[in-house]
Amino acid sequence: MASLLKIMVLYTLACAFFPYRAYSDNPVPTNLSTADVCSPTYVKRPDSESSCSLIPLSCEFGVCIESIDTIHCKCDLGATGQLCEQRCCRNCGAHGSCRVVPGSGIEMCNCEQNYTGAFCEIPIHEANNSCNCAHGSCNDARTCICNKGWTGATCNISCSDHCGHGNTCAEVFSKVTCIPTGMETSSQSQTTIIPRQDACSSDYVLRPVQERECMGMYNCTYGICVTQGHYLGCQCDIGVSPGNQLCEHKCCTDCGNNGQCYYHPELKEMCNCE
Repeated sequence: MASLLKIMVLYTLACAFFPYRAYSDNPVPTNLSTADVCSPTYVKRPDSESSCSLIPLSCEFGVCIESIDTIHCKCDLGATGQLCEQRCCRNCGAHGSCRVVPGSGIEMCNCEQNYTGAFCEIPIHEANNSCNCAHGSCNDARTCICNKGWTGATCNISCSDHCGHGNTCAEVFSKVTCIPTGMETSSQSQTTIIPRQDACSSDYVLRPVQERECMGMYNCTYGICVTQGHYLGCQCDIGVSPGNQLCEHKCCTDCGNNGQCYYHPELKEMCNCE
């Protein structure tokens, strides 16, 4: 870096004393954005394009641009660094760009605003309007907790209109379920507080079926079945990937203080960084 700054200083001085040599007459290539260093058919550019004529520098995977007031490297697609000296071929999708962690060579994704995930594939909704709950509030899992008398994924269905007399309305995975009044909706009392366990602990064992079963319709794999108001569903134990309605996927990768482990169907355990 120091040598590069020294060269640039010398170039600036040269411009001051030799203004008519401060730029190159070499034509700038017109295909600057067509070459992809991550393509198996990529071929490095010839020296006439990658080398700078005014200073002894070469752009490893790009073109040297020399004009009246600047000298810089224009990198080919997939190349990064001041001299285009590094390839970065991680596929970050439509909402991110690849970067190389200095000193490690590890490729990561820089995500656009409102996107996160290892490949910038997860949209981040604005906190104040993340759930669009018509008659309820949004919890940390970005799902709606409905007010009494309302159900549905966005709490927009009136239970009194949906279920007839003598029935109680409940939501089971965004579907309205009418339960006869007095029927036990869960093996767990609404007033019973069951401590969460660590599913990633070496001595963790699955809870008894009577704790995990919800009305005989489904089981919560790593958690318990609970009722909260008009909601019937799973409360996951610690170490379960967020977004799993049945608590079926553990996620035990340590993501530190600035990340959260989540389970990707294809990539398995990954860190969702803040």
